[in-house]
Amino acid sequence: MDFSFTEEQTLLAESVQRYLDDRYSFEARKQWLKAMSDGATHSPTVWNELAGLGVLALLTPEAEGGLGGGAFETLVVAQALGGRLVVEPFLGSGVVATRAIALLGTADQKAQWLPGMAEGKAIVVPALGGTAASTDAPMAATASAEGWVLNGKATAVYHAPVAQAFVVAARTAEGMGAADALFLVPASSAGLQQTAYVTVDSQSAADVVFNGVAVPAAARLGADMNADDSSAAIAALADLTLFTLCAEALGSMEQAVALTVDYTRNRQQFGVPLARFQVLQHRMVDMQTHLEQARSLVYLAASLLDAGDSREQAPSHSTSESREQAPSHNDHTNREQAPSHSTSDSREQAPSHNDHTNREQAPSHRNNVCGSELARDSINRSQAVAAMQVLVLEAARHVSQQAVQLHGGMGVTDEMAISHHFKRLLATGLRCGTAAQHLDRYASLTAG
Repeated sequence: MDFSFTEEQTLLAESVQRYLDDRYSFEARKQWLKAMSDGATHSPTVWNELAGLGVLALLTPEAEGGLGGGAFETLVVAQALGGRLVVEPFLGSGVVATRAIALLGTADQKAQWLPGMAEGKAIVVPALGGTAASTDAPMAATASAEGWVLNGKATAVYHAPVAQAFVVAARTAEGMGAADALFLVPASSAGLQQTAYVTVDSQSAADVVFNGVAVPAAARLGADMNADDSSAAIAALADLTLFTLCAEALGSMEQAVALTVDYTRNRQQFGVPLARFQVLQHRMVDMQTHLEQARSLVYLAASLLDAGDSREQAPSHSTSESREQAPSHNDHTNREQAPSHSTSDSREQAPSHNDHTNREQAPSHRNNVCGSELARDSINRSQAVAAMQVLVLEAARHVSQQAVQLHGGMGVTDEMAISHHFKRLLATGLRCGTAAQHLDRYASLTAG
């Protein structure tokens, strides 16, 4: 399977990375966070600048004025934003909510929300459950004469304080179970209350309570779908959420490895750099190995997500065309990028802070497995996402902990970027659910 950037994806990666280099350095991020602690929950300036790059229109269909991108375009952007620890609602509004409205919304709903979301003028975030691995819906929807009444509580809804609306997953059937309906609910609705806070990784979030929130029948997304199809759509959105979180974690892990390698080159002990000690070289090689294993599963999940999207809305691109558009990246490339046991080789092979290395490590190609049975089976997509989660969660834990330990006491201070990567990767694990949950899901999908 050939994973290569298309020309458009290369240009997208370069433009996002240039913007982050110019406007979102670690020092600049400190200023945005300072503003957040003073009451602001995100930066409208950064959000509008991301919209100007086209980042917020990635998953908006071309018919609605967007770019009509897919999972690999999402991967390119999320990986870059994760590497710089950007705290804007790209995942919630730019990816999941946009995807939900684009696929399930009526013509009126698309016209009302998608252009404004793509331009950064409106923020809509999902409230799908407690964690992305949750199976039971915390929200109940009861039919009424005017439409629906929502009751329940959605916890840890990221960027809820700045949202104009929510994509809410609810259960219309009686009793506990998976959500079977989606609703587009304005944040100003009567009976909707928020308890806002800042998360461990410095992002804004809130617990959102729906106490008899009445919405019209037209607020339902995919109203013409039966319960099974609606549940499948919600599961696909959950997979997209998990995938994007892992793509952000991949970017953060890349930076954690690069920062650690640079630190050990410069920090001296007993008159020599720490990177000269073979036991520490071994540990950094293990960090890189975990990173590359995680990368492989993220790419696999992206290929399956895009293969499913292509059947719904886009023609496929041949693999040969992809190879002509960009150089391929094979196992030999990955071996060259891993830190070696010698100090001189480590300087040549370890991940660096510049965007060129990251772009070469994150190749992508949409629809390259579109014709396979694996790609046509949505269960296999979910299997790949579950496997990705297990491996990425383990890699995030290992890489972040080793990075902090190799930095020593300085690694937990706010002045060091590595402490912020540690907190981001910790928060990602909390949002994704546990590895045991995803192992159980993988086992059930495999057995089924």
